Amino acid sequence: MKKSLFIALAIFFLCTYSPWCAIPGGSVDSERQTSSGSCEYSNTANKVKIKIVSWNLQTFFDSHTEGNEYPQFIKSEKWGKDTYIQRLERLCSVIKKLDADVFVMEEIENTAILYDISNRLAGNWQSKKNYSYACFAKAKNSSIGCAVISRLPLKELKIHSLMIQTESYKQPSLRPLMELTVLKKEKSKTHSLKLFVNHWKSMSAGQAQSEKWRKWQESVLAFNMSNACESGSIPAHKVLDCAILACGDFNKNIQDFTVDAENNILLNYIAADKDRVLKSHVKVYSPWILEDGSIRQTGSYYFKQKWNYLDHFFAYPETIIKSFMAENNGPWADKNGIPIGYKLFTGSGYSDHLPVSCIVEF
Repeated sequence: MKKSLFIALAIFFLCTYSPWCAIPGGSVDSERQTSSGSCEYSNTANKVKIKIVSWNLQTFFDSHTEGNEYPQFIKSEKWGKDTYIQRLERLCSVIKKLDADVFVMEEIENTAILYDISNRLAGNWQSKKNYSYACFAKAKNSSIGCAVISRLPLKELKIHSLMIQTESYKQPSLRPLMELTVLKKEKSKTHSLKLFVNHWKSMSAGQAQSEKWRKWQESVLAFNMSNACESGSIPAHKVLDCAILACGDFNKNIQDFTVDAENNILLNYIAADKDRVLKSHVKVYSPWILEDGSIRQTGSYYFKQKWNYLDHFFAYPETIIKSFMAENNGPWADKNGIPIGYKLFTGSGYSDHLPVSCIVEF
């Protein structure tokens, strides 16, 4: 029992890395927090809609060598300022075409790239179309991290990371979970969406061997989702208005998650209550799964002549996904809708993942 309790507690030993958040005027919010947030009580009428895109950019490095880049970029004679600018321009063209309120990116190197993106997207005569807010986070000494650019205000960036010492072999480098709040004002009310950005352990070490680490990351996500709207007792005449959405590259097919009889995904986690180890879950909706329980035909990642469903949106509990799409109608996909991966030796292509988009109502 002592070992089980230690395992349960280990997951909630959260190491906090310095997050980066930029807002108009250039101020930086580097507040370090791991405590759960709270949501206000309000009427659920007059909901708002926003469009969110999530995209794994496939090793998006800038042209400055810092030493943490992947070896193929450091050694390559093909990679430099010109090839970086070309790739940057292609990325910005996709961002413009998809026209999202919030654009989430995985596998991006640093904040300098966010400034380059912002400069190339700036100058829109409609100020509300500019991406004036941004957040970024990655683990110390990591090559790549996750980022968010937004037309809507962002606040309360928190970083949740794992330190597991109870497995039979050493924990590999795991990317932290980003938690932030997106705000949209409608008339006199400000609506809040709690957004969790994920990039889970890849299957490069083998699906079975790496799955244990994805399960740990799932537990961190589920635990924080379940506590994100905890506000004590709810008055009888009030409704808890708390919208939550998780997104990113989970490196896990939708078929491999736990599913209940109503086709809801169950994100599992463990917790400790005094001398007991508790197993629980949060119930979320995935737009990959259709009403009859089948899965959409087009996935987000194409491997060995087969679609994989690795990039997800999970909605919980007062969040409604009104539409969803694996975006393959653009130059980043071929005539069959398959993503055109980036090729370092030619400088061609975009990413080996398709962007996924959704419109959420909350």
